[in-house]
Amino acid sequence: NQGVKLSQKVKELRLSGKVKKRVSKSEKSGVLFPVDKILKKLKQLTPNKRVSVQSSIYLAAVLEYLCADLLDIAGEISFKLNKFRIIPHYLL
Repeated sequence: NQGVKLSQKVKELRLSGKVKKRVSKSEKSGVLFPVDKILKKLKQLTPNKRVSVQSSIYLAAVLEYLCADLLDIAGEISFKLNKFRIIPHYLL
């Protein structure tokens, strides 16, 4: 019962503009890849666990660029062959 009242209060506060909606690091940086997950993995892999957020943003941007470029080339190959799907062979 209280959960319903609380959620209604939060909705009312959001509509009035007093409470801001959460914004992820990916949205802030303008990257589509998950910056938080990449940061978590980087912290797991490094021995001293000190990794900056900027490094995860940079890595996410690089991975996004590589994937976009690879898919663009594969799409051009499938277009030249008059196919509508990208198959794994086009990625090689």
